[in-house]
Amino acid sequence: MLRSSLALSFPTQKRMDITYLHWLQSLLYRFLHTNYVDGPHLVSSQQDYGIELLGPVTVDPSWQAKAGQGFDAASFPIDWQAKTATCPQGKSSRKWKSTMDRGETQVIRVEFGKSDCLSCPCCSQCTTAPSNPRQLTLRPQAQFEAIQAARQRQQTQEFKERYAIRAGIGGKHVGSRPSVLPL
Repeated sequence: MLRSSLALSFPTQKRMDITYLHWLQSLLYRFLHTNYVDGPHLVSSQQDYGIELLGPVTVDPSWQAKAGQGFDAASFPIDWQAKTATCPQGKSSRKWKSTMDRGETQVIRVEFGKSDCLSCPCCSQCTTAPSNPRQLTLRPQAQFEAIQAARQRQQTQEFKERYAIRAGIGGKHVGSRPSVLPL
């Protein structure tokens, strides 16, 4: 099906479709690997090309998520319009700042009130900082939601079955360069 839609569009929009075809071919190999399935790619591939990326996103790097205990970022409901997050104990964040991280990626830094966090009986499940409140680093809304949905989806049996097909793609190399799949 993908093959025929590309072939039909070539005569009328050749330049755009050649660029699109090169981009699509690179997706077939590269974007199926964890390092390429991230917020910006999940959102732009869907918005710009109508393509769902199928691959695992990185796991939440927080100690809470790694340990499987405490409150990871997914435990905090986000009100994007009000620019607030709510902790599992019902306290609202105090600061919301759009900024760039070290890698020059747009992020949102959310901070909770010091008095709220330090007096909370669940503080040890939120932060290891002895005198600072909980902070969250979020991606912009569309990316955050796409990453959270992808993390949930990759836990399903359907994802595991669909992604298993990738092993047949990533394993086919000619020399040190991945082969391009025929369309």
